[in-house]
Amino acid sequence: MSKKCAFILVLSSLFSGLSFAAPETGVVHITEVRPVTNASGEGFAIIVTDSVAACNTDHFKINFALPGGKEIYSTVLAALIANKPVNVELVDSGCVGWGTSVKSVSLRR
Repeated sequence: MSKKCAFILVLSSLFSGLSFAAPETGVVHITEVRPVTNASGEGFAIIVTDSVAACNTDHFKINFALPGGKEIYSTVLAALIANKPVNVELVDSGCVGWGTSVKSVSLRR
């Protein structure tokens, strides 16, 4: 094996555990959904999960004005009604604690 191949293998093994994805809650249950309209008339929903699994909070925000916001909201409602677990992916810009924005929600079996 050449020195270049060995170097690449060593580097890839060192960085294989790094993750550059957006933060996620892991598998949680939705316990509360609260649609809200603020003073400016902007609609959003606050969802509450059954554990503080990401961003040091269990309260997350779905912005209806963003692309996919209403679809995320409908998935959350389906999960709440069916008592199904979900994985909540948060925005790439990172955690802000209470009300961190939701990027996607995946419904689990």
